[in-house]
Amino acid sequence: MALLSTPRSRAIAAAAAVTAGIIVASTVLVSVWNAPENDAARLVYAAPTDSAATVTAAPSVTESATPSPTPSPSLSPTASPSPSVTRKSGGSTKQAPPPPKQLTVAKPPPPPPAGPPPGPGPTASGPVCSRPDRPGASCAEVAAAMHAAAGHAYRPTLSLDDPKPPAITVREVLIQGIGWEESGWQSTIKSADGGLGTMQVMTDTATWMNQKYGTNYDRASLTGNINVATGYLAWLVRYFGDKYFNGNYSLAGDPNKLVLLDMVISAYQAGYGAVDNAVAAGQDLPNTWYVYAVEGFMANQPWKQWL
Repeated sequence: MALLSTPRSRAIAAAAAVTAGIIVASTVLVSVWNAPENDAARLVYAAPTDSAATVTAAPSVTESATPSPTPSPSLSPTASPSPSVTRKSGGSTKQAPPPPKQLTVAKPPPPPPAGPPPGPGPTASGPVCSRPDRPGASCAEVAAAMHAAAGHAYRPTLSLDDPKPPAITVREVLIQGIGWEESGWQSTIKSADGGLGTMQVMTDTATWMNQKYGTNYDRASLTGNINVATGYLAWLVRYFGDKYFNGNYSLAGDPNKLVLLDMVISAYQAGYGAVDNAVAAGQDLPNTWYVYAVEGFMANQPWKQWL
């Protein structure tokens, strides 16, 4: 207290007190000023950070959805079932016939022979109807027998309860084409599988046809051989015509769709069951090579040069 007794001492003490107060006040003001500025800075920074995260999150969602190019339903194979198209030959599609009807066959034909028929022989020179090593009917005699068979109306039955079977005739050129493919019109030729004559008729086929038509044809004779084969062709026309074509027995050809003619030719060599199975599975006919060979002969008629 003695130090503040003089005026000079009191002046110095007052000045020191003022200076200390100013320093304290400045410190408080600076701390108060800096605190809100930092909070504001944090708020301003936080806002863009959150918005940026939101913006970048959106593309990540859309990108995860974008790579979902799963196969379109239009590309699914369920809309094109195999059985809707049936092919006669590789690469050449034909529209399939209508859905088959249920038919009851009283006595099915015997199984077809295994393997291709002898055929006319690509190296044969001169008429193939009869050859020095295989004498038989002349081409003119074979043609006459085929013409007579084509003019006959057959009435093939499919079941025991079939009292009024339709009258069916077989195109002459179809008989000629099959005979040319089977044997080259050789009337006495016999194959290893048992096929005999111009139309390569099997023993079981001759027995079955004679029972069905009430005839007694000898497959070893020219006339009997051709009539048995033509009767079998008429049965195939009836069977496939009723099952697939609503009783239409037309034997006209068609390059764009599978028709009765194709099925009859195929079944003559492979059997009607094999044709049914192929159509049901939407596959090629079981012997397209045979069908095209016969239809080619029907178009070109190579036998004419020997008549």
